[in-house]
Amino acid sequence: MPLRSLRSAVVAMALAIAPTEAIRVPLGCTRQGRVRVVFSPVPEACSGRRAALRSLCAAVLIGPASFAPGGLLRPLPSVALEVPPIFPILSAQTELAWVANKDDVETFITMVRIGLPSTGRLSTPPIIQFNLFKTIEASMPEADAGPFMDAAIEYIEYCRDANDLVDLARGARRQGAPDEIVTDYITRAVDASVGAKKAVDAMAPLVKKL
Repeated sequence: MPLRSLRSAVVAMALAIAPTEAIRVPLGCTRQGRVRVVFSPVPEACSGRRAALRSLCAAVLIGPASFAPGGLLRPLPSVALEVPPIFPILSAQTELAWVANKDDVETFITMVRIGLPSTGRLSTPPIIQFNLFKTIEASMPEADAGPFMDAAIEYIEYCRDANDLVDLARGARRQGAPDEIVTDYITRAVDASVGAKKAVDAMAPLVKKL
């Protein structure tokens, strides 16, 4: 059984066999994909079968060196189990789904062309920092790392182009430029968004392996 699955099973066992005062295991997941498991000391010792099982659970999760005399858990800093921060990539893939829908594309063009300050769910590619891609690359096998970074660089370039072109379209409209110029900027922004979607579609299957 993978270590992550084993630890999840042990946490469930611990909660089933011991009162919450005896072992507290709050689990949470942040946007960056960090899973944090926090153990805290108990007010009084448990005895018998429950204490033994609780000790076994904690030993699997954090090791026997974490016990104080009497079988109680020592106060410990939180223990973070790191996983690659893949959420922004999967979120970008979802956010850009609209580029494949002709009606949504026409709606986006119209919204920007008439000067609406926001296009709602029809958004340009979200900015993802290059350092995040490098962090994910470091956790990948060599066979996946190269194609992943190629797609990541394409995404960054298309993302920049799409957002810059929308800004140019809005600026041109405010300055009274002809509608043809404004529409051309927006159309090119849509094309860049399509390119970003293709890039993120190439990355998604790779990060899902992690």
